[in-house]
Amino acid sequence: MVNESDLIIYTYNELRDKAAQYISEKRLIFEYPRSGYGEYNASHIMNIKNGYLGEFAFLEFVISNFKDEFGKDRTYWELVKKKYKF
Repeated sequence: MVNESDLIIYTYNELRDKAAQYISEKRLIFEYPRSGYGEYNASHIMNIKNGYLGEFAFLEFVISNFKDEFGKDRTYWELVKKKYKF
């Protein structure tokens, strides 16, 4: 069961949207038809873009939590190293 407190809401951000669109267009040339999914072409770009928007939201959430917990003066990978003791 998902509680309301479990949800993370991200509002529209033009920079995030443009970045996802750009990366999606570049990635499209590497996509290939998977069994049962038909052809990959520009009509699938929104699916790819939505995936990237989800990845960006997750990454922003992780970075935000790491920085809150470990301080704002560290890089992302320093935070990962400290959090997971690599």
